[in-house]
Amino acid sequence: MSEMDPWIIAQAFPRQKIHFWAKKELVSFPLRYREYRSKKKSPITALLFTVATLIVVRYSSVVPVDRANLSAKINKNAIRLSGKLIAGGGVIGIFGSGGIGHEGDAKAIFVKLAQKHHVPIVPIYVAQSHVIIGTLVPCKSLAMDYKKHRSTDEIAQSIMTAIQKLKFSVTH
Repeated sequence: MSEMDPWIIAQAFPRQKIHFWAKKELVSFPLRYREYRSKKKSPITALLFTVATLIVVRYSSVVPVDRANLSAKINKNAIRLSGKLIAGGGVIGIFGSGGIGHEGDAKAIFVKLAQKHHVPIVPIYVAQSHVIIGTLVPCKSLAMDYKKHRSTDEIAQSIMTAIQKLKFSVTH
């Protein structure tokens, strides 16, 4: 996964605006600059990358979140804003593993949002510049799983497993 994945996914759905959850560092000049500098980029390169990123983010639909502090106010605002966007017919893009480049355990927040707002989940895998769309998980399935006493963590992990199968289908 790369930082280009949200834009690749957005290009696959040109008629649908997708509001992606993104780390708060993407919308803050000082935080973004420090992150680029920590990757041993020169000050000029870091500045250029920071400005370019902020321009793209400013004209994109980004919902900032704090991945380090799950109970942060910014995350509560992200959940509230996402609910409003969904209620208005919007689409939310969340990387279920908690961010770009993270693979492994799923964060259950995307399942909780889908359950609360009665919307389906569309598993997606990006392979280079190709978007592979998995089988839609209807909200009824999420509700039935929940009634079967499967935790949201278990449901999230099963969806992440389905995404990994998409990855496997591409490589074989």
